[in-house]
Amino acid sequence: MPTISARLAQGMVTAGIASGRKPSAELLEPFAWLIYSSVQAMATTDYMAARAGLARLTRDFLERWSWDVLLIPAIGRRPLPARGIDCGAGDLRETARRAGDLTRFTSLF
Repeated sequence: MPTISARLAQGMVTAGIASGRKPSAELLEPFAWLIYSSVQAMATTDYMAARAGLARLTRDFLERWSWDVLLIPAIGRRPLPARGIDCGAGDLRETARRAGDLTRFTSLF
């Protein structure tokens, strides 16, 4: 999740630059703040290692196939009902895990 989180946090920084306000717990929803603060605490070497690991995993996965096109499901299970994940309540790390279950295939690509 470090590579995805870093991309999300970078978007928050860009929005902060555009609005003239630095991302903060007061401006962001709790789940967004969890992602942003986790990335801020991450060492650059950890991010680079995660990115290299994801690239290696993707290459290994794709080497097993000889097709020109690979279609993958957009989500990992049946969609949740509307408001099925509440990003502002409960254990935010459990919320992140549940959200990850839905998008388990997309991180490779």
